[in-house]
Amino acid sequence: MDDVAVQLWVEGVGELPSVRATLRAMAVGTGAERESDLVLAANELITNALVHAHTNCYVEVARSESTFSFAVTDFAFGELQPANPASVGGRGLEIVTFVASRWGSERTDSGKRVWFEADLGVSPDA
Repeated sequence: MDDVAVQLWVEGVGELPSVRATLRAMAVGTGAERESDLVLAANELITNALVHAHTNCYVEVARSESTFSFAVTDFAFGELQPANPASVGGRGLEIVTFVASRWGSERTDSGKRVWFEADLGVSPDA
């Protein structure tokens, strides 16, 4: 597979179906379950930016033969929050931890960037 990269500007949750379709296209060939997991993890990070940070976001997705890379940049300076055990929701970062080979976050000049990389052909448990 040739390396492929996509950049998207996301302004609201109404755009999530088309964003998920783009993510799914980027994950094709990773296996049905892995494809679904990658799309789910990326969708969770986008939703966090839109719903919890209350901002639009900038999304970067890259795919090579061996790696699926994803990043979302929002425009809020708040810190990532751990899930509240009493809440029904708030498990997005746990999903990312399960799916990703590596992930992290960093402050930017305008907010924060949360990213993950998944090694393809390798189980996330390896």
